[in-house]
Amino acid sequence: MSSWWGLPTDLLGRALHTVIALRTPGADMAESGTSRHVLTFCGKCSCGCPELFVDHDAQPERRIVLTDDFGQRIQMSVEQLEVIIDEAKAGNITSLVEAELALGVAEIRSPAPAI
Repeated sequence: MSSWWGLPTDLLGRALHTVIALRTPGADMAESGTSRHVLTFCGKCSCGCPELFVDHDAQPERRIVLTDDFGQRIQMSVEQLEVIIDEAKAGNITSLVEAELALGVAEIRSPAPAI
């Protein structure tokens, strides 16, 4: 079974596809800040894990809400989330992040030559 940062990709895909299935009418409604919790990405600790919400009253471009354990939030459209899901399923996110992390480690170990 393949995984994406420790999460089984089939579980991640099912959970995120649940979000896509929650599309609701009312695109022109004013944003009210009400949201429905869909998924906690860890939930096995008490550190305030990242969470996924759907704000049914938000404008379409802000309907999906991701929060992190530092109190930050990202709002996006369902279509933007679909792109992230597709990239994750294809393995592109994992390979790009791993390559970037490896590059950062390599740069730290071999500093740029002095000029």
